[in-house]
Amino acid sequence: HPEQSARHKRNCHLIKQFGITVEQEELLLQQQGGICAICLKLITDVRGYHPHVDHDHTTGKVRGILCFACNSGLGNFKDNKENLLAAVRYLEKHS
Repeated sequence: HPEQSARHKRNCHLIKQFGITVEQEELLLQQQGGICAICLKLITDVRGYHPHVDHDHTTGKVRGILCFACNSGLGNFKDNKENLLAAVRYLEKHS
């Protein structure tokens, strides 16, 4: 049963990395209406990717579910609010 095996593997990963189960991840996404907590776009699984569990790297606390692009963006800015605000100011200046 490849689907059950993949779900079990995902469940083990989520528990190890974030302390939540697949069911809890699905509930979070459902509570968000199936959309990314940042860009508010529908999170779809078109290429086999899972939604991304966002967490605070200091506390480990899960913050929400993000799409790949928004999760990558936060990661690239290293969750630094000052850098993100500087990026917003930069975009405002050049728009």
